[in-house]
Amino acid sequence: MAPVNSAYPFRILGVAIITAIAVLLIWRVFVGIGRWILGYSARILPRRVASIVAVSLVVFATLTIVNNVVLSRALLALDETFAKLNEFIEPDIDQPTSMTVSGGPASFLNWKDIGRRGRQFIVTGPSAEDISDLTGAKSETPLRIYAGFNGEENFDAQAELVLKEMLRLGAFDRSVLITATPTGTGWMDPAAVDTVEFLHGGDTAIVALQYSYLPSWTTLLIDPDRSRRAARALFREVYEHWRTLDPEERPKLYLFGLSLGALGSEHSSNTIELLNDPFDGALWSGPPFPSTYWSQIMNNTDVTGPAWLPILPDDRLVRFMGPEGVRTPSRDGWGRTRILYIQHASDPMSFFSPSLLWSSPRWLTDRGPDVTPDMRWMPFVMFFQVGFDIFLATTVPLGYGHNFAPGAYIDGWLAVTDPEGWDADKVARLKAYFRNRSEAQ
Repeated sequence: MAPVNSAYPFRILGVAIITAIAVLLIWRVFVGIGRWILGYSARILPRRVASIVAVSLVVFATLTIVNNVVLSRALLALDETFAKLNEFIEPDIDQPTSMTVSGGPASFLNWKDIGRRGRQFIVTGPSAEDISDLTGAKSETPLRIYAGFNGEENFDAQAELVLKEMLRLGAFDRSVLITATPTGTGWMDPAAVDTVEFLHGGDTAIVALQYSYLPSWTTLLIDPDRSRRAARALFREVYEHWRTLDPEERPKLYLFGLSLGALGSEHSSNTIELLNDPFDGALWSGPPFPSTYWSQIMNNTDVTGPAWLPILPDDRLVRFMGPEGVRTPSRDGWGRTRILYIQHASDPMSFFSPSLLWSSPRWLTDRGPDVTPDMRWMPFVMFFQVGFDIFLATTVPLGYGHNFAPGAYIDGWLAVTDPEGWDADKVARLKAYFRNRSEAQ
């Protein structure tokens, strides 16, 4: 990133001084209130009991004010703002007129209810001509289906509509079928979905169910389980029909999720389904720190390699990948199901942890190439450093932080879906196409 200007440190110092003064003033107000309560209660209670009562009342009052006034009003304002943004129909995005496009006149999914991010996802994908121009081969128009979120968490009913739409449009006739879990706002990263459509010549169907319109970090604080419930509802509906089809003719079934979507998508399938009739693979990028399965793997004492790019003793099922295709070495081939995590060492969304308060993380000892050597652990300090970085994790260049480059997705999809006919020259041409497109945006 570009160096900061010479006045930047002074601005930071000014903000720090103002913040410190505000915190000290607030602290003195609470101390004053506590002393007043202590002085009054000490008249009728023993001194130690009065002290406990004073501290308890101040803490209770503070938490009540913060939760019921400050946080509730802030969350209400956020909800109203993002709800209106989700309903906004951009003037340059028109409703599809084709009967064979999701959201069109014959669709089971109402165009207005799909949501802003869903409408963008449906109409902005590559056409068959776009894919053919780059690959030089005959291609199909990719199929995209998206059910919006209107504030009601009836994910089962939405998933049923998605399945009806899939059957109407012939999603199960495609070679590749992907159940995708969006980010908190409902966003589907074009770098992730466009690339897999190019790799498979448009012979793909990607289906998604929106579970929120709030930013991922907000949804993570309010209800992190919401993405899990939505992902499970969609996958269960799709999987139950998929498993009734002829294994020789049905599409390959994959899962995808970015950020909070990765957290939710992890819970799409259960162990019985994975053992009985497993899906074909999953690509999960930027899993946030509360991700259950990801955390279990990362904290496994049997893994080797750097903390930010671990190697499992048996990597036939799960592997990890760093930026721009730097993958962990493999001793064996892939198994029946291929699961791949893409992550950056500099991603605070993944590597934040409450334990930063009291202990130095392992990823700091064996730090990745994108983690500054000036960063060092101090009690409390690093906790707040990494914690506040979460809010800015997507403001960094592609390939760093919580921003994943198209090239990484291309390598990831190549590893997981193993498309035919892609030699090194064609892959390089595809990466150059997406790199140029990203620079032009």
